[in-house]
This record gives sequence, C-alpha cells and structure tokens, in this order.
Amino acid sequence: MKVSKQYTKIAESIREDLELPEIITNDWLLHVHDDSSSELSIWGFCFRDLSKTSFASDIDSTLLRRVSFDTTTIFPKELPVGYEPKSIVKEAFGRCLGIEELIKSGVDGRGVTIAIGDAAIDAIHSENVDNTEYLDITDSKKSSHFHGLIVLANLAGKSISIAPKAKVLYFPKTDDMTQSGNDSLAALREVVKRNREGAKIRVVNRSGPEPRGLEDEYYALVAELAALDCCVIDSIRFGKDFTCGNFLESPEDVDNIGLSDWQTTGRFAGIADGKMIVPAGGRMVPLWGTVDEYQFVPQSSYSWAIPMLSGIYTLALQVSPQLSYEKFVEIARKTATMNRKGLIIINPKGVIETLLER
Repeated sequence: MKVSKQYTKIAESIREDLELPEIITNDWLLHVHDDSSSELSIWGFCFRDLSKTSFASDIDSTLLRRVSFDTTTIFPKELPVGYEPKSIVKEAFGRCLGIEELIKSGVDGRGVTIAIGDAAIDAIHSENVDNTEYLDITDSKKSSHFHGLIVLANLAGKSISIAPKAKVLYFPKTDDMTQSGNDSLAALREVVKRNREGAKIRVVNRSGPEPRGLEDEYYALVAELAALDCCVIDSIRFGKDFTCGNFLESPEDVDNIGLSDWQTTGRFAGIADGKMIVPAGGRMVPLWGTVDEYQFVPQSSYSWAIPMLSGIYTLALQVSPQLSYEKFVEIARKTATMNRKGLIIINPKGVIETLLER
C-alpha cells in the first residue's frame, strides 16, 4: 500500500483519539449514528486492525453497514451474518444512476470547463486525473484535507465521478475559517477574470454556503458570473431543489435509495420533502493520504452530493451548451424517478435523453 506522510499522521491520530470498544454492540453503533458530523461517525472502522475485535451476538447488520470503513481495514475472520465488507466494496465502487452508460456513449463532460473551490488536496490519489489544473492564487496557509479530495473525485475523478473528461480548475482554500471566505472570493474573482478573457468556465462547485460576513460581495460575484454564463452551485442553490441521499444497498436499484437519520429527525426533519435526491452515500470514495485505497462512506451530506449535481449539469452542458441551470432543474424535475419509498430521485439519463431529443 502506497501512502503519504499525511496518511500516517491521520491514521495514528484517529487510532489514539477515537477508541473502539473490544466488543461492538448495537448501543455503540447507535451512539456512532447519533452525531453524523462527529469524527467517529466520519471515520468509523477506517485505519483499523479489527482482527481481535468481537461483535455482540445480537448485532444489527443494518446498523453495522452504516459504519464507515476502508480498504485497509483488517476485519476479524468471523463476521456477523449479513455483514460482508468485501461485497459492500464491490457493489459500492464505481458510478451509479446510469452514469457509466452515459460515459461510454461519449457523454463524459468533455469540452466543458468547470471550477472547484474547496480544501487543499494531497494530489497523489489515482482518482486525480491530468485534466485538473491546481491553482493556488492566495498566500494563505493551506494543508490537505479529505473534503476536497472527495469533492474532486465525485465530480471529475477517474473512476467514480460523473464528468471525468471535464476540464477542472481547482482553487484550494485555507482551513483557517477566518480566512477561507477571502480565498473563496479570490477564486470567484479569478473565474470572472478568466471568463472575461474568453475562458468559458461554465460551473463553479462550492460544497458549502456563502462566506459568512462576505455575503454581499459573494452574491455580487455570483451575479457577475451568471452574466458570463457561469453558474455557481453552492449549498444554498443546491438545497432549493435537491437534497442528498444514500444507497442502502446496491447502487443499481433506485428503490435502495433512502435518507440519513439527520434528514428525518431533529431540526432538519422534513428537509427532503419535495426535493430531488442526489444519492452520494453508500459509495466508495478515495481514502485520504493513499494512492489507490478507498473508503466506504455510508451516510451522505450536501458536501458529497453537490459535486455530483455539478457533474450532471456539466454533462447536460456538453450536449446542450446554452442550457441554463434553471432549465436544467426544470428538466431534472420532469424526468425524475419516484422510488417505492416515495422519494424523488434525479435521473441523469432521463435529463440527457430529453436534451438529445430537442
């Protein structure tokens, strides 16, 4: 296994800070799921040797499947009935929702330039491809983070993305929250400048909201980019018509798509009502700090779904270059599929077929 110094550092830190019990119980699994944003929920069994770990006799395999792990995780020889990590890796790896078929037909994002503003990345993973230009245009201190790596891979990575042939301009931002907003604005200004010079950047992916305290300038830049035929897809725009979701089992069947607990309980209860779901959970993503290892991410978030939506819009722009984002949403709504749970699922093939028929 080829890893970077970053991998060693994060692996050691997680093993030290996130202690696992000797026996995995349903109560412990429920504790992990209670806070979907906790470090334990994010990393679960990642970076672990579980060969000496036991599972309670009454363990719920459905709950167990909702724990993250990676392709370096060492599991015990005896596993609970219904829990098969190797099978999960096999079915969760690759693309979903008919994207592979679209790519094989040549609808793969080629000819479309997009920008991503996100955390700095350690660009050693094999998902990173030659069509990505890394543009560090600010003086802020930056360190690599898994967030940016997964965003890039979901949008334009080599083997799991939506638009692998799109040209990507990647603008890293600092992890210093007091300065990251300034980095975000600098990236948007650069996109404005390049488009005025004829670059034709059509999409900017931002897996987050507007920078706090800089809203006025941010939305002024978003409007300026709109006038230059460039759409900024951030969490605010995404959340108006879409939400995220998870593949609870095989990604080949839309009836396996469901919601995370945070979308159905507490202050976010009802957030998915009437929204189209972009399923980003229950899939394999690049494992931070490695060359060719992957992590199973069972629970989705806006962060992982936004680049998938940006990728689908990129495919739509390839076949219909004058398509506005608003018209794209309208077509997505008309072609969406409702599964047996009553959830509305985006249908990329339906969108592209509709555009090709026009």
